[in-house]
Amino acid sequence: LGRKAARRWAIKRAELEAINALMTTSAITIERVYRGYLGRISASVARMEMAEFISMIRMEEATEDEKEYWRTHTYARLKRDARILAKSAIAKLRTSPLEATAEIEMPKGGI
Repeated sequence: LGRKAARRWAIKRAELEAINALMTTSAITIERVYRGYLGRISASVARMEMAEFISMIRMEEATEDEKEYWRTHTYARLKRDARILAKSAIAKLRTSPLEATAEIEMPKGGI
């Protein structure tokens, strides 16, 4: 009777150890998958932050380059300013010609 009980207990203990090993392996696998998921999320956030930073730097460089261009190209700057002035004057005339002519100052001596 003792040997049968010992054999049954040995089989039961082997089953319990196998189940324990399976559960441990499963837990490790789940943890590995979850850590990989978190790593991918943090990598995605880091990539987005890096892209925004690079975009901001490029915009600042483009602004500086444009300022430098207009500072060194005076004739082009004058043409641009004249064009902008003409467009704004034409836009004022198109919206309300009476108001635009009222804004024009007449000479003091009369016509």
